[in-house]
Amino acid sequence: MLTSYRRCFAILLGALTVVSLVFIRGATADDELKSPDGNVVVRFALQEDGEPSYEVEYLSKSMLVFSGLGFEPDFTSGFSVISSSTQEHEGQWSQVYGERKTVPDNYHELTVNLRNNSGRPLQLTFRLQRRGGSAIYISKN
Repeated sequence: MLTSYRRCFAILLGALTVVSLVFIRGATADDELKSPDGNVVVRFALQEDGEPSYEVEYLSKSMLVFSGLGFEPDFTSGFSVISSSTQEHEGQWSQVYGERKTVPDNYHELTVNLRNNSGRPLQLTFRLQRRGGSAIYISKN
């Protein structure tokens, strides 16, 4: 009987560890995003002073080393990661004119929610397609 209690405790402890790791992953300071074909990689990181930065690789070659995001002077450091998430999208859209009527709309996306020491939030979204990418900054006063 004691053995079954130990087994239940070990299973419960293992489940709690997995759940804890999932929640810790949501608030990491380093994230990586790959394009659908894997050729483009964007890495997001917070520097030691809390400055958001990113780097870009193409075919495993560095195209942009860790670079700050270039905000106004009092909004460049002192950030902490609140949460981060990734998603994948596979779809298509139709156009009236052009070489193709149907255009594929496939991308991978990384969203990082930050908070500045001043309390001001910042949301960064990186989106990678096969042939390009984008970065979106949303800041609310």
